[in-house]
Amino acid sequence: MPALWIHISRGALMSNVISFMPQPLAGEHLLGAAARWYLMTGEKDKRVLFSLSDRLRQLSPKFIHHPMFDDVLLKYGSGLQREAALSEHTLLSYYAPLIKYDQLFAIVKQQKHQWWSTSKKVTKNLHSPVEIAPFNSVLKFAGNWRWCAQCTVEDSDSVGSPYWHVAHQIPSVIRCYKHRWNALSEKCQACGFVVKDLKDTPLPPIQNSCYACGENIQPIEFTKSDALDWIENASFGLLKRGENLLSHSHNHIMQRGVQNYCSRVNSISGRNYIFVIEEIQQKFVRWVLSNGLDIFFNEPETALSGKILDINVGAYQAKNWHPLSALFWLKFLGKPWPKLDAAA
Repeated sequence: MPALWIHISRGALMSNVISFMPQPLAGEHLLGAAARWYLMTGEKDKRVLFSLSDRLRQLSPKFIHHPMFDDVLLKYGSGLQREAALSEHTLLSYYAPLIKYDQLFAIVKQQKHQWWSTSKKVTKNLHSPVEIAPFNSVLKFAGNWRWCAQCTVEDSDSVGSPYWHVAHQIPSVIRCYKHRWNALSEKCQACGFVVKDLKDTPLPPIQNSCYACGENIQPIEFTKSDALDWIENASFGLLKRGENLLSHSHNHIMQRGVQNYCSRVNSISGRNYIFVIEEIQQKFVRWVLSNGLDIFFNEPETALSGKILDINVGAYQAKNWHPLSALFWLKFLGKPWPKLDAAA
């Protein structure tokens, strides 16, 4: 375990709770650090987590900004800088380009954005807005925690324990960001075991041994394609550490890429725009299927005909879209990506 620990006050619920918060490990999800703290207490009563936050909810990766984040970050005091922690230890950087600025500002700064004046005194809110990822019920990998079998071994050797990596939870990736040849693991094929809540499963299975039945959990099976490589690398690029959350380097391409394309199609096709854009949509659907990208959805047929992949949503309401949707379309349309080597 790392040597650095940050002191916190004891919760009233359990008098014998360990009173130190573990410093997040490199690239560790903040909810994973909270789960490790719970494991370290040795308590079996999950209510002990209320001593970290009275806003305890399911410890799920589906949250862009979890209700507990503000309270947990407070426990670190000056030992963990807020914006850096949100960038490295949550998925906020991945989602940031498609979050409305006032909502993002409220999360990062814990205060309401003042559009009309910069001189007004602004008081911080106790809690910033809770954000759940859009379309998370449609995406296969949005609600379950995932891990890399090789990372669990390497982490155990280097820091004494496996832990939950933020980059493994990106809904638009299948493989590990460190071991690009390794598919992530998510579900036991023998008994159906998955990890939805870290209160129940604080650490990833070591060497893919299922916690429920003991069988070996096989990595996710997928179809390799250049399109998948591009989408995964671009996804890691969105999560790049040290990114300015309020002025993300990928804001323009994520917000305007599809919109600008549709504007050009409209200027060329005129009254035939609706028919032309529908033909493009149908070509896109065939492209998704031919590249094996339907693996990202619980019900591919429903997803392919719904708003999550509707080009019109990206053209007029991109900030209501999921990053996966924008990335699919950007690759299909051949849009240049600012940096495609982020995974390296």
